[in-house]
Amino acid sequence: MVRFAALRLAAAVVAVVILGAAYAGAASLPWDPLQGLAHSCPYGSSFYDCHYPARPAWVVPSAVGIALVGLFAASTVLAATRRRPPAFLLEKPPSASGSR
Repeated sequence: MVRFAALRLAAAVVAVVILGAAYAGAASLPWDPLQGLAHSCPYGSSFYDCHYPARPAWVVPSAVGIALVGLFAASTVLAATRRRPPAFLLEKPPSASGSR
């Protein structure tokens, strides 16, 4: 029983690490500190040329995908250590008294 609890605890720690890494990666992907800020540009240039561009359209869906893959991986680690019921239920053994 203690061995199973230690295994389950280790799986929970691994699941937390997987989930944390996935969420950190997903959160850092769309983050851009310069997005939309103006920078130095020559006199007479257009407004579009003087700003850092917005993030591409694939960034947010990719971040959501990374987060979902991390969630699936963490749940798989936890599901692997679950106790499962026996494949079949044993029938009640016949009584030794001999009466039917």
